[in-house]
Amino acid sequence: LGMIIGVSSVIILVSISQGSSKQISDQIGELGTNLLTVNFYNTDSSSFKEKDLSAIKELNSVKEVAPIVSGRVTVKNGKTSSE
Repeated sequence: LGMIIGVSSVIILVSISQGSSKQISDQIGELGTNLLTVNFYNTDSSSFKEKDLSAIKELNSVKEVAPIVSGRVTVKNGKTSSE
């Protein structure tokens, strides 16, 4: 009985893993090959300007542009802070 439970557990875990892997692959595939992400890792905010964004938008082959700014900040509440 222990062997049956053990083997069944392994089969179930492998099936779940393969299903999750396929789902992730399908979601990435839905992004398409026509998606381009451009990242700037320079901490100097003057390296990429509004005119650069406008120039990208004006390209014939560009359908949409979605600028995103992200970073880390420290949040403070009284004497407590968190990054």
